[in-house]
Amino acid sequence: MLHILFLILKIIGIILLAILCLLVTLVMLFLFVPFVVRGRVDKGDEDFKARLLVKWMGPAFRFFLSYNGEMKMRLKVFGIQLLPRRKKRKKRRSRSREEKNAGRPGSTGTETMPSSQPIPSLKEERKEKGITETFEKTGENAGGSAAGTVKEKPETGKSKGRAPFRKGLKKKKEKPSEPGKGEEVKNVLKSIIDFLKQEENRAILKKVLKVSGHMLKTIRFESLKGKVSFSLGSPDYTGLLLGALSMMPFLYGDEMQVTPDFLAEEAYGKGHVTATCRIRMNHVAAAAIRLLADKRIRQLISSLREERAG
Repeated sequence: MLHILFLILKIIGIILLAILCLLVTLVMLFLFVPFVVRGRVDKGDEDFKARLLVKWMGPAFRFFLSYNGEMKMRLKVFGIQLLPRRKKRKKRRSRSREEKNAGRPGSTGTETMPSSQPIPSLKEERKEKGITETFEKTGENAGGSAAGTVKEKPETGKSKGRAPFRKGLKKKKEKPSEPGKGEEVKNVLKSIIDFLKQEENRAILKKVLKVSGHMLKTIRFESLKGKVSFSLGSPDYTGLLLGALSMMPFLYGDEMQVTPDFLAEEAYGKGHVTATCRIRMNHVAAAAIRLLADKRIRQLISSLREERAG
């Protein structure tokens, strides 16, 4: 009995050890095998298009995201599509097939028709219906004229069709101008500046910039192409944004052009950017651990959660 019990425990131990080794290998692969990220963003005067593709270990993991007026998402793991879930399509027989099978003597579920009575086609049925409808309409018109009913003629003239169009133009001119996007961006920047006036928040920002700078250096850009022009509606805020962008080392390249517009009176952003890079999760995890190890950052996150909950 003891021999059998030890044998069962041995088998259970081997299975648990195999599962543990499998989990460890998966975690190591997740941390050290890089994710390949490819993206493209196109921004015009009114249109906005974006595409993102994330791959890991070839066909093991694929995530696709696109936006062109509507958000579309697709997720595949080992070739199995998880998002969106595919709906089962029901097989439906078309009407033409049923009509063809109806005339055959050996067809199941349909009655055979004799050769003397041909099957009426759809065109003949529509013609007959149209003829009957025209006869009914002519009869109604004749009866109405006999009863002495007189229909009023519609007023003809160009003034009737043009008047509402002119009114619409006047109304559009009278509408007050809505606040542009430049004011919203200015308000966001003002809130950030007010946040940075406190010494504690400045220390937190220095910590975040230092850790994120180390993490950005680990990202390997295989290709980065683009041409971007932007403005925030005022030269001082445009200069602040340009200074923030200058801290990103991957923007310095021959195929990447960033041109600020200090003379524009309204905020705008135009251009296109195409990028391909490789990211390792061990660097991302190390940066997250460094940030969460700081007590001030944890307090800031908890205070933000309380404000949202309240």
